[in-house]
Amino acid sequence: MNEHYLFINDKYEIKKPTHFSKDITWGMQNNEDLMTEKKENSIIIEAKAGAKSLPRREIWCTDRQTGEDAPFVIHILELPATKVLTGKAAWLIEGSQNFPPDTIWRFSDERLNQHIEKRADGIVIKNLNNAFSKLRCTLPDGREKSIEIQVRISIDESGFDSGASSSFNQSSEQVPTSSTPSTPALPPQPSNPAKNYPTLTDNFRISVYNAQKNKVTEFIPDLENASALIGKKSSSQKVVDLDLKPYTQQSDKISRNHLKIWRKANYVIMKNIGSHRVSFKGQEMKPEKEAYLSIGAEICIGDLTLIVEKI
Repeated sequence: MNEHYLFINDKYEIKKPTHFSKDITWGMQNNEDLMTEKKENSIIIEAKAGAKSLPRREIWCTDRQTGEDAPFVIHILELPATKVLTGKAAWLIEGSQNFPPDTIWRFSDERLNQHIEKRADGIVIKNLNNAFSKLRCTLPDGREKSIEIQVRISIDESGFDSGASSSFNQSSEQVPTSSTPSTPALPPQPSNPAKNYPTLTDNFRISVYNAQKNKVTEFIPDLENASALIGKKSSSQKVVDLDLKPYTQQSDKISRNHLKIWRKANYVIMKNIGSHRVSFKGQEMKPEKEAYLSIGAEICIGDLTLIVEKI
């Protein structure tokens, strides 16, 4: 039996067997949600958004002159366009279990391919920290699909197999509210600072990436004796240490005073001054909340991603 694979929002043409006559008919089973176009020697199957991602659909071609049937099986494949990975040491990509075993999976950034593991229940991405890249799959017939993979938080060693959620290191948690929010109590030292949560005792920069994941600028804050303000310049707010307005298409989502950062002992602290549009390490950061920064931490504001990098 011939097996074929069809992506959602894609078309696929099945041709009749070459030894069949021109007098043929097509039959279909359980294909009400698929669009079909019958031609003289073939049939075109189209799976629109909303088509059911069932394991298999049966289609057959019948030669009216001989009565011979040629059965076909169609597998409908669906993958998310974007996948944000959070909270575990390994993630099963939903839908990947329906792909043929000889499908080729690879990242556009080949250095990340070591994090791909093929298993019977699908593709697992393991131990991938603070990255974004396209995960590409190539079917045996050469057709290709890609997913935008985003990893927005550091993770510990709790794994997919255990089914347990990751418990984040205390140094990444938001600072508890106190009567003097600008000088919160320091958190306990990270249990594995070299791997997950290094403290910022050296100089660092904040690199800014746009929606296309291109680096558009970088900012090296001088926090020795002062704080730094991140936001956008305006007629009423002309002093901003890092002005994001020139690099975004969503300037309405950036406040004039958006973030404030300053150094406390061996730590750098960030405060959301009052905006409802801040995502820190994959989680919403509410107004007036503070958090300790770490190398590799990602801050999402509108369509921009700010990444803390060690110099």
